[in-house]
Amino acid sequence: MIKQGAQFGSLWFPWVVASYGPYRSENIESFYRPDEPPYPPEIDRELEDLAADIAARAGRGEEVPWDGPGYKLVQFHVSSRAGEAEDSRLVLHFARTTYFRMLVTDQRLDVPLTSGGRTYTLRERYASQADLRIAPVPELATHWGIGLSVVTADRQLLVSQRGNTAVDPFVFFPAMAEGASRHHDAAANGAPDHDHIAARGMREELGIEIEPGQLTWLSFGANSVLCEYGLIGRVDTDMTAAEIEIRRTTGAAEDSWETRQLHAIPFSPPDVARFLSERSRNFSAFALIAIMHTLMHEFGIAAIEAAFADVDVSVSDLATTGQETA
Repeated sequence: MIKQGAQFGSLWFPWVVASYGPYRSENIESFYRPDEPPYPPEIDRELEDLAADIAARAGRGEEVPWDGPGYKLVQFHVSSRAGEAEDSRLVLHFARTTYFRMLVTDQRLDVPLTSGGRTYTLRERYASQADLRIAPVPELATHWGIGLSVVTADRQLLVSQRGNTAVDPFVFFPAMAEGASRHHDAAANGAPDHDHIAARGMREELGIEIEPGQLTWLSFGANSVLCEYGLIGRVDTDMTAAEIEIRRTTGAAEDSWETRQLHAIPFSPPDVARFLSERSRNFSAFALIAIMHTLMHEFGIAAIEAAFADVDVSVSDLATTGQETA
């Protein structure tokens, strides 16, 4: 696959920045095709095998994942503008997919498959020449999620470390990472309502509400290892880090189990650089792009390049873009 990533100072990680806004919510236009696109036969076979295995495990009383109804990004364009001010405009087209489909494509890109006497991987066959800045890989689930950094009233940047979840245990993520659900998040036209996803995720994972004017959409891009896309934003809350931790740990956040620990970092490029460089911490590309674009939005690119001029960060390539993992 074409090597693509984002670089800030010496920090490189596998995230393709397809566009940087910031975007007004009304300038992110989403469309939906209700039919699931076709997949190659080997992927359909893998899906059948996975579903049978999970059904068997469930029959034995084991804890198994749920095949949640998600969104597959199939097309986008980022070059147009809106209104007299020529604000950035983002147009996204979606179809249906599922969590299990994601598990047998995005999460198994490098697992050897055999067909007709030939062994290959999905990455070799379908994604080796993909340029994710231009289009998704149609043979994959191209799972869709949103990641939000949270800046608190006492000027702390929140970062979450996942719990013992199915595909990304103990990896550091944005303060709020949520996969889009067709069941919970569909707008009137069937496409994902991103403001609704953000509000739901903040409520379920942190136990707080987003007030008008607190949410800023920053950028759009993809994990260049998994070929999964996401929308990145920041929330500026009027609550302190301690107040959010109390909400999160006393039952107000029903999905608080997804987060092993919520970390509060002084909101400055040097402080964030020191936190990220701790070798015991393993960060998803999703977390890093949310953190870096939030810093860039606040302090500018030059301050980030200076703070990260000689910073080494441990990066996990295999963390999803916010998919539910229960």
